[in-house]
Amino acid sequence: MMSTGAVTSALLDIVCFILPKIVVAPITAYFSLRPLPLVFPNLHGAYAWVSFGWACLIIAIADDLTRYWYHRLHHEILWLWRFHRTHHSASYMGMAMASQQSILYTLFFSPTYLTAILVFAGLGPAAIAVRSVKSVITLTAHSSIP
Repeated sequence: MMSTGAVTSALLDIVCFILPKIVVAPITAYFSLRPLPLVFPNLHGAYAWVSFGWACLIIAIADDLTRYWYHRLHHEILWLWRFHRTHHSASYMGMAMASQQSILYTLFFSPTYLTAILVFAGLGPAAIAVRSVKSVITLTAHSSIP
């Protein structure tokens, strides 16, 4: 039988793992794609001619750079650290820890908006492929698997 604390912790892990993926990400993507035709009217599909391989490379590099700097700034700037410290406060390492963030950290996560812009520009299939692979990498990096 699991203790109340263990059940609460497991429930928190499940919510933190699922909520950003099925609620926050779609809402953020929808509302970030809505203003793009107004902000960048000539960008829609402008890079659809780029091959899938090159598009994957472009997205992977752009995604890595924005993730790195976004994450690093949240470690170096005290005001931003308070939105990220939850991620580092667990007494154990589990896959759900990758998503255990403040809602503000998740809403302002810069790679989400960069990906939306690149999808709008015509690199959608590559964005899906790269983000899928990177999700697996992120999950395994935050797991207890040696």
